[in-house]
Amino acid sequence: MRPSARRYWLAGGVAGLTMLGGLALAPLAGALTAVPLAVPVAAVVWLAVSGDRQRLLWPVGVAGAVSVACTVLFLLGKPGGDERGALLGMVEVAALLLLATAAIRWAPARLVSAWAGLAGLAESLWILRYMTQQPGVSPLELVAGCALWSVPLAGAAIAGGYPRLAEYRRERAVTEARQEQRLALAADLHDYVAHDVSGMVALAQAGRMVAATNPEALAGLLERIEEAGQHALTAMDRAVGTLRTGEGAREPVPGLEELPGLVERFAQEGTGKTDLDFDLEGDVPRDVGSTAYRIVVEALTNVRRHAAGATAVRVSVRREGEMVRVSVADSGGAGTPRAEGGSGLAGLTERVGLLGGTLEAGPEGSGWRVSAALPGRTRA
Repeated sequence: MRPSARRYWLAGGVAGLTMLGGLALAPLAGALTAVPLAVPVAAVVWLAVSGDRQRLLWPVGVAGAVSVACTVLFLLGKPGGDERGALLGMVEVAALLLLATAAIRWAPARLVSAWAGLAGLAESLWILRYMTQQPGVSPLELVAGCALWSVPLAGAAIAGGYPRLAEYRRERAVTEARQEQRLALAADLHDYVAHDVSGMVALAQAGRMVAATNPEALAGLLERIEEAGQHALTAMDRAVGTLRTGEGAREPVPGLEELPGLVERFAQEGTGKTDLDFDLEGDVPRDVGSTAYRIVVEALTNVRRHAAGATAVRVSVRREGEMVRVSVADSGGAGTPRAEGGSGLAGLTERVGLLGGTLEAGPEGSGWRVSAALPGRTRA
C-alpha cells in the first residue's frame, strides 16, 4: 500500500533537513565528502519515513550515482582525504548498504541486479578516495582494497535476499496448493457428480420406457432420480463452497467401506445384473481405499455411458499377496464406442502410479474391463 500524501510530505521534509545537515559539513570535510554522505543518508531517511517500497529505485539509483561520481572526481582532482572524511565515509557506506539491502529485498526482479549493483559498486569504490592519497600504493593493493570493501555487500545480499526468497517460496507453495486443490475439485466433480448425473440419465431413460406400460413403477424411478440429484447437488455445493472460501476443508473422500452402497445404487438403476465380490482381509491405507473407490466410480460411470445395454457387471476387490486387485468388468452392450484416452482413466492412472500401483483398461470378450493393482500396505 502506498503511503498517504501527508506521509510523503513528512518524508520529504525530514529527508530535506537531513540533506541540509549533511551539506553543512562541507566547510569542514569538503564538498566531495559531504555530498556523497548527505544524499545516501537522506535517501535512507526518505524510505524509512515514507515506507514506499514501490518507489525505492530512484533514491537508490541517485545515491549510488552520486557516490560513484564523487569518487571519480576525487580520483581526478586528488584533493586529499583526512581522518574526518574517512569517518564520514563510513556513515556513507552504511547508508549505501542499507539502500542495497532494500533494493535486493523489494525492487522488481528485472531491475534488482542493476540498482543494487550500483549501490554496491559505490560502496566498494569509496575507499579509493583515500587509498590513492597514500604514497607507494600499487594497483594490486587498490584492487584488494575494493574487493575487501565489497564483502559487506554479501551481507546485504543475504539480509535482503533471504526474506525475498522465503516470500517467493511461500507464494509458490500457495500457488501449487491452489492448483492441487483445483485438480482435486475437478477430480471430485468428474468422479462423483458425473457418476450421479449419469445415473439420473439412466433412470430417466428407464422411466421413459416403463411410463407407458407400468406407470406404477415410475414413482420409484423418480424417487431414485431425486436421490441421485441430491447427491450431485451435495458434491457441487461442496466444490463451490471450497472455491469461494479458498479453504481446503472438504468432506472425507469415500473409501472401500462405501463400495457396497455404491454398487447397490448402481444395481437399482437397472443396468443388468451387478455383482460385488469383496474379499479383503486386514486394513488398507486410506489413500488406497479412496483410490479404489474412485476407480469403481469411474468404471461404473463408463458402463452407463458406453454400455447401457450391458446384461452383467462384476465388481471385484480382492487381496492378492501384498497388492489389492480392483476390477470392474461388463458384458458389453449398445452404446458409444469406448477408447482408452478418457480424461478420467488418465487421471486415475497417474494417481495409481503415484501410489506404486498399475491400472489397465481394455476390451475383454464382448465387454470392457478396468483392472488396477494397488499396494495393500503403506510404503515406508
